[in-house]
Amino acid sequence: LELYSVVPAIRAALDEPDEPATPRSLPALTAAVDQAMAARMACDYPTLGSILPGVLAETRALWEANNDPRAGALLVQAAVTGSLALKPAGWIDLAILLANLGHSVARTVGDPVLIAAADYGVAQCALAAGNHRRSYNLAVDAADRIGSATGVDLSAQHTWSTMLHLHAALSAASLHNGSGAEGHLAEAKVFAGRVEGDPWRMEAST
Repeated sequence: LELYSVVPAIRAALDEPDEPATPRSLPALTAAVDQAMAARMACDYPTLGSILPGVLAETRALWEANNDPRAGALLVQAAVTGSLALKPAGWIDLAILLANLGHSVARTVGDPVLIAAADYGVAQCALAAGNHRRSYNLAVDAADRIGSATGVDLSAQHTWSTMLHLHAALSAASLHNGSGAEGHLAEAKVFAGRVEGDPWRMEAST
């Protein structure tokens, strides 16, 4: 019910508002996005619902104003967070819209970690929509890319390697590919053992 009540505000944040958003400072938005990510993981939907529409609208406004990569990174985080929250509640169309937004911005920014996070969101939506093979291929390709990336934050790299291999395992299982699922679970376990922080609030650790 909490998510249901906030969905119109999320849709409005992705549209052309009657009154343009007035963004907070980047430090304030960074703190708000982190709070939203933590709230999603804790299933604290009242908190998530109170934060998410605002940060989506504000980070989007900052990004579209000057393509500042810092604003882009926050927009990707907010979009992926929203997509992962709304997908299991049944708003697949809106989850896909958010995942695709995150994917587009991440590609423009060019940060491998952001791209991996966005790819995870897109793969999750593909599986939820019944596109099992596309989901598997997206996760495998993304896991390979982030696993071989250089010059990135190692904790974030290991987090997304873990999550993408877990998703690849789930997708493989949905395709009745037991050996593939076992292989990706083993890879996920390796990367999870290397996670030393939780910058994306995904709790990807052993």
